[in-house]
Amino acid sequence: MFDLKVFCADEFSKGNSVVLLPSQGIFSVGGWFKQENTIFSHKDSIEGVTSFLDATSLNEIASDADLHAFMQNINGSDLVDAATSLSMITKSVFLSSDLAIVTCNTEESDLIKNAEQCERFLKNKSIEAFNSLNIIRFIHCDLFVPDKLPNIPGYWDNSDGYIGAFILNPNGIHKIIAGREMGGAVSHGLGIGLESDDVFGMESHPLAEPLTQGSLGAVGEIIKHALKIYSRAMYSNSETLKFITVMALFEYLGTGDKYTNFKKVRAKIQAHIATDIDTYNNLSEQFKLFTSKKHEEINIGYRTRIIHEGALIEDLLPDNHARVALFRDLTSYIEKIIRGMYPFIGQDLPALQKHRQKLLNDIGIQT
Repeated sequence: MFDLKVFCADEFSKGNSVVLLPSQGIFSVGGWFKQENTIFSHKDSIEGVTSFLDATSLNEIASDADLHAFMQNINGSDLVDAATSLSMITKSVFLSSDLAIVTCNTEESDLIKNAEQCERFLKNKSIEAFNSLNIIRFIHCDLFVPDKLPNIPGYWDNSDGYIGAFILNPNGIHKIIAGREMGGAVSHGLGIGLESDDVFGMESHPLAEPLTQGSLGAVGEIIKHALKIYSRAMYSNSETLKFITVMALFEYLGTGDKYTNFKKVRAKIQAHIATDIDTYNNLSEQFKLFTSKKHEEINIGYRTRIIHEGALIEDLLPDNHARVALFRDLTSYIEKIIRGMYPFIGQDLPALQKHRQKLLNDIGIQT
């Protein structure tokens, strides 16, 4: 069990506040784990939430009558409290939801005086918790089964576009806040569904530990940022945007933040995928089709047609099975590239590029 009181006592002694965010779609069984600076806990694996809720005031709106009475007396209400009540959030949200737990300097939470500041704070904390799951999404999720994605932290069941948080302060004045954050992705599927074996030892997972322990080299920083891009591709609200984001991800994985012609990028990323010269040549044709391939002087490359001709990936591949196959292939390529970069996580980019060149030379490719 995760003891919230003990955790809060330690953080309060450092002058920090503790922030609880609803975070659904991670667990299928009880358990908790820490990833980067965020703790994720199943609702049945955390103790101490109730005592903090009992010491917290919240004007809950549970019916039309409650809403009518609230609107009659809204004049003079604190703006943040009013916005929170209108979101229809209740204390029970933090008992019935799995939770993401982050911290902040107490002064940061004290600065929440209006709806804009409230929404900014909520968005920042949601992003912080969201990014802490990047490596877990890399391990357990993909581009072609969106039902496996967990909810973005902050959203609760039927939150109707609002995100909320429960802020625990050292002075004993705790508060629940909520604000509008339209456009967030909420999975209605099973989510990741981590089992007990998945949860146990997550911090020391061979893919997770190197990103959080010790200093990262340039390659490590590229991997870390690439995982952010990959996560955002997974949550894209259209398949066209998802595809374009993945193409940008391939370019970034190839050369970091240095712009290079995609033909040169292609060789660098294919080094991690191709096992022989035939596979390499097939991949070359496939990546040409993904980007800027021409047939009899007519553009047929997906990215060129999307960006310059306004096409949608649904137009280019109208068959749903074909699009699923596309995103399955893209997922496989991304995983192979990033896993292939991991041994160089503490090194600079030239060391990785030298390794890539050797991989290509080994299968008879000279670039």
